[in-house]
Amino acid sequence: MNRRTVLRGSVGAAAVLAAGAGAFTLWAHDGSSSWVEGVMAIRRPIAPGLTGQEALRELARYATLAANSHNTQAWRFTLADTSISIAPDFSRRTPNVDPDDHHLFVSLGAAAENIVQAAPILGLLAEPRFKTDGDGSIVVAFHPGPTLTSPMAAAIPQRQSTRSLYDGRPVPATDLDKLAGAATGDGIEIIYLTERPAIDAVGALIIEGDTVQMTDPAYLDELKHWLRFSYTDAVHLGDGLF
Repeated sequence: MNRRTVLRGSVGAAAVLAAGAGAFTLWAHDGSSSWVEGVMAIRRPIAPGLTGQEALRELARYATLAANSHNTQAWRFTLADTSISIAPDFSRRTPNVDPDDHHLFVSLGAAAENIVQAAPILGLLAEPRFKTDGDGSIVVAFHPGPTLTSPMAAAIPQRQSTRSLYDGRPVPATDLDKLAGAATGDGIEIIYLTERPAIDAVGALIIEGDTVQMTDPAYLDELKHWLRFSYTDAVHLGDGLF
């Protein structure tokens, strides 16, 4: 089971998800449902009290809301009685932009983390581990636990990236303090770029990197493979970047 399977089972014909790394957009499949209704359907919170396979399917749905590069959805979910396996789908790898599959496996980790954060909504504790056979799969085992919804779990169906124009206002100091508080842990360091020369220097590096990529025919071919140029393609394929 992959994201497309989850979506068709949970949303039906109303809408199909087409997402980039960190962003998703929905389109109505027919006139029976509006765009807003489609968004609400795929972003709906998990209903507490679900059990068994219904509960695991909902956790897999939350896993598919994780960021993944080019929206390749390079993962497969297998539901057992008390566990979910997340396996890499190498048929969906992007060898040009991600030659060592780093982003592919980061996506699997993000999917597993969504499950870990969401499981307590259903009174479960999730314990992820790598399979010992070395195929890159993650097995998330579930055990009974307290029922609660954390701020992180509540954020999962709302998380998105925006490509809107930045309004130019400085980030408030209180928000910077919150970022600093969140970025704590072993080996984690946050660096603020608040002065215009430093921001411009990073911006120039980004433009240079983009230029190198956009003049590489192999990169462009791979990117175009995952681009969806019409609503029809986005709805029909249910993956890629619109």
